[in-house]
Amino acid sequence: MRAACGAADEAWNAGVDAVANDQWCRALAHFEAVTALRPDDTEAIKAAAACQARLGKLTDAIRRWQSVHAADPDDEQAKKVMAAVHSTAKPGVEEQARIRLLLEAPPTDD
Repeated sequence: MRAACGAADEAWNAGVDAVANDQWCRALAHFEAVTALRPDDTEAIKAAAACQARLGKLTDAIRRWQSVHAADPDDEQAKKVMAAVHSTAKPGVEEQARIRLLLEAPPTDD
């Protein structure tokens, strides 16, 4: 189990580095590696969702945010994303832009 945690931490750090270099596809692969090792890691799920949004995979990003919201209904970022997604049945251009910005929030190494 210790090795999995080390591998997950290494993958997280590699993902953060890839984000810093605008390498979204590479970052997504690293964050998905973290979620494979730690399926309940909501920070890694949010990071993967941000990468998917940057890559234009908005439906996949929203699904990940839904899983974060289901796992932790009190997560403030997930509540904002879900509120934006559900605010209108068919969002206009301005609302789509706001949703995209929320979805694309890059992960940090906090």
